[in-house]
Amino acid sequence: MNQIQNIKILMVTLGCAKNTVESEYIEGYLKNKNLKIISEPQDADVIIVNTCGFIEIAKQEAIDTILELTEYKNNGRCKALIAAGCLAQRYPDELLKEMPEIDAVVGILKADVFDVVIKEVLNGKRIKNVDSNPSTISPSEFRNINKNPSAYLQISDGCNNFCSFCAIPFIRGRYRSKSIESLVNEAETLVKNGVKEICLIGQDITKYGIDLNNGSNLISLLNSLLKIPKIEWIRLLYLQPEGISDELIQSITDNEKICNYLDIPFQHASPKILKMMKRWGTGKDYLALISKLRKKIPDLAIRTSIIVGFPGETEGDFKELVSFIKEAEFDYAGIFQYSKEEDTAAALYPNHTTAKLKQYRYDQIRAIADSISFKINESLINKTFNVLIEKVSCEGGFDCEGRIFRQAPEVDGSVLIKSFKDKSLKIGNFVKIKIKSTENYDFLGEINA
Repeated sequence: MNQIQNIKILMVTLGCAKNTVESEYIEGYLKNKNLKIISEPQDADVIIVNTCGFIEIAKQEAIDTILELTEYKNNGRCKALIAAGCLAQRYPDELLKEMPEIDAVVGILKADVFDVVIKEVLNGKRIKNVDSNPSTISPSEFRNINKNPSAYLQISDGCNNFCSFCAIPFIRGRYRSKSIESLVNEAETLVKNGVKEICLIGQDITKYGIDLNNGSNLISLLNSLLKIPKIEWIRLLYLQPEGISDELIQSITDNEKICNYLDIPFQHASPKILKMMKRWGTGKDYLALISKLRKKIPDLAIRTSIIVGFPGETEGDFKELVSFIKEAEFDYAGIFQYSKEEDTAAALYPNHTTAKLKQYRYDQIRAIADSISFKINESLINKTFNVLIEKVSCEGGFDCEGRIFRQAPEVDGSVLIKSFKDKSLKIGNFVKIKIKSTENYDFLGEINA
């Protein structure tokens, strides 16, 4: 098959927001080559699975998804199945050896090779296209922008931290920043397509510019993005605690467009465990930072990530973590059981926690974190917020859904709203909504008359 124009492509995206962006780059590149991007697997000639390979549960999800999609290759019109992204980057040879269903593996940052790969697999070849040491960054010349008022802007890739539990530096390479000029251009394109909220993402956005050697940093990037007129919200995701400077705090305070919302992965509180994790600080340092942030930034919402069951975590370490969670009173917390990852330092540590104990500690922390979140949400009843309307609701009894500044996309719940007949309730609009009640992480609201 020499021509691949009009071939129908389904992109299946797993994992984090960074994968979402990279899938959009791949789709945009293929659309520019006159391939068709579709949403239904039964109509696809080629299926690309953009995988996550970060922790064991993500790896298993990727493998299960590939196996499920094999049905469309065996019994449908699909002619090729391609594994892409982090799992493909990390285990290309293993995937090709163990999964004959896969026709190609393509590593990260490879948007501009997919037309060639697709052509080759449709001609009967089996392909591996993976760079063992990624040193570039995703090309953003093309991006398939979905009609959504919120979008992620990936400002960097890779990581230099080498936390003992994390395989990201081995998968995605060392820290690399995109230029401010390219990010402003990409953000302007997003805005032209109706985007009102830009969410900045990277492994650690506080280190933005560290590799550029031209004075660029997160503050200068924010100042450039703030000049784009139609951006209404800028959301900061994935800030390591040691990188949160007084200058950044002041920038958030001074600029209404920067949401009073921070995603800070603290991971633990025990000084011993944090040292073993190769993380900065202690639980006391973190509580001091949280206190400072809440004092300086009004109505601040904080999301964090926590790992339970790290090797050597004693009952005393766990109690320190419980105490920290209770005192910090996070608005949102992602709780994860430690996953033993090859190539990481922690994989070689002694005294690994049993699966049963990890689950027990997870359940305890999850219940405490949920209780705190629900209590905070209940305190917001009868308050009025600007809500970004995102979609028609599929929930019974409600007409549309949106989010307040305290809710990041996909992870923090929604505001469910009645009265879609109101002319102001259009997707992409900001509307003042009064919170009437809560249901776990969701708010139920009505137009504030």
